[in-house]
Amino acid sequence: MLLVRRKDFMRRYFYCKFFLLLIFLFSCGRFSGDYETKIPFSLSPAEYLISAGDSGLFNHFAQDKNGGIHVVYYNMLYRTVFWAYAPDLKTGFRNIEMVDEAGQNDNFGLSPKVVIDSQNIPHVIYIRHKENGEDSFSIYHAQRLGDNKWKIERVQNPCPYESKAELLSAVIDPEDIIHISYIGMDKRLYYISLGVDGKILRCEQVDPAVGEVARVPSGGAISGCLDMKIDEAGTLRLAYYDSENGNVKYAYKKKDEQNWVISVVGWDRVFNEEIQFIALNPNQYQAELKFPSNESRLDSSLFAIGPGGRKEVPKDFWRFRSLKYVLLDASVVGPGKDFDLNTMKFYISYVRIDTSPDDEGIFCSAGYNKNFDHYVAYFNVTKLQIEFAYFQSGSWIREVVDNVPVGTQIQLTNYKISQDVWVPVIFYSDSIRWNIKSAFLLEKPERRWMVNTLISKGIAGIYLFADFMPNYGDAGLSYMRNIDGDYVLYFSLFEIPKEIKEQLTLK
Repeated sequence: MLLVRRKDFMRRYFYCKFFLLLIFLFSCGRFSGDYETKIPFSLSPAEYLISAGDSGLFNHFAQDKNGGIHVVYYNMLYRTVFWAYAPDLKTGFRNIEMVDEAGQNDNFGLSPKVVIDSQNIPHVIYIRHKENGEDSFSIYHAQRLGDNKWKIERVQNPCPYESKAELLSAVIDPEDIIHISYIGMDKRLYYISLGVDGKILRCEQVDPAVGEVARVPSGGAISGCLDMKIDEAGTLRLAYYDSENGNVKYAYKKKDEQNWVISVVGWDRVFNEEIQFIALNPNQYQAELKFPSNESRLDSSLFAIGPGGRKEVPKDFWRFRSLKYVLLDASVVGPGKDFDLNTMKFYISYVRIDTSPDDEGIFCSAGYNKNFDHYVAYFNVTKLQIEFAYFQSGSWIREVVDNVPVGTQIQLTNYKISQDVWVPVIFYSDSIRWNIKSAFLLEKPERRWMVNTLISKGIAGIYLFADFMPNYGDAGLSYMRNIDGDYVLYFSLFEIPKEIKEQLTLK
């Protein structure tokens, strides 16, 4: 059994969500906020109202090539998804339409995402939770045809996989291919792509949750968090949550490649550990590892060093046996064969699974830098803190950003000051103070995270989304705020102050 496996993960997962919600609603502000800075930030120019009337429990936005802002959100009164459009922020969000009309026994609009194609046409991807009173969890694609006219189609998945979705995330590439990742009701992670006409182009299982491909030897279940990004080179990046083991996971696939590369953030890599093989039976030799492994040869390499130098052991001739043992095929061992135990020393590199005792990743977001290195931000439930991890030399390097509990959401984006200066920024809700905070990375004169409160009026940030907006040169932020018992959806711009920009651009 997996050493770090957590039992009763579903019960723990929902208790955690309920606990965080109670903190958000009833807290009296007892956390110290040690990471808070006093540098003035600005929301420029102001807050822009999108919709009142219990709106914005789920929200997402995208910017078209003319600078127009498209926002999709769930309205609790109508139990469905709406679309709001602002040609520019001076005009405001004057165009609001219901995307999919829900009947009395329907519930549409779970996890809505909006993408804009090359013709500036919005496409909304969302989940119909209930149809005619029955649980559905079906994925739908809506394309805007004109004023209050939407072409709505169910995404018909032809692959033999779970088609019902718990959560989804979507992006679009320059070729107008819509990429959708979703967590199935079977707690596995899937991917489909479709054209703007709704035709399925590809469907596949990204992460089976358990096994060598999943990098989890036993007891995995994906749930609770999913975020997809696509970078300028066409690489798809996913951050998501293994709710049984309490780990954030990261997967990516480069353009035109077939396979996803998966890793568990927090499970550290062991490099070149020397191991001793002894005879187990006439057909196999066995060696013991110092640490429990994830049993994935995709993450591991075995090699020998002898008189002829270094020699890789082909993966067909060795495998893991449980968490602590490695087996070597006797057919390639002995004098005159590929490997000789008397003249060679054996070394293995692998991933150990006992280095992440905390529950990390229930809220998470994927990212990258201008060099396309891998980033991920997430919430550590055990320590009640925001953490950031970056992939370097085969391992994830983790650091603390802020020591506050998060209400519901984390968003990681790049603030692009110039072509050469990209600053990672994390937006999140502080569920103690009922406000929205941001943190961005300063690397000069020393590496540290700058944390500041952005919005503190009312109960803000119950649900939020953030992304960089090239036409404005600032980061956009959509969020829900409780005002006198009504949930109201707003939009604002976040701007890094001029003096900080100058500091970041110093060489």
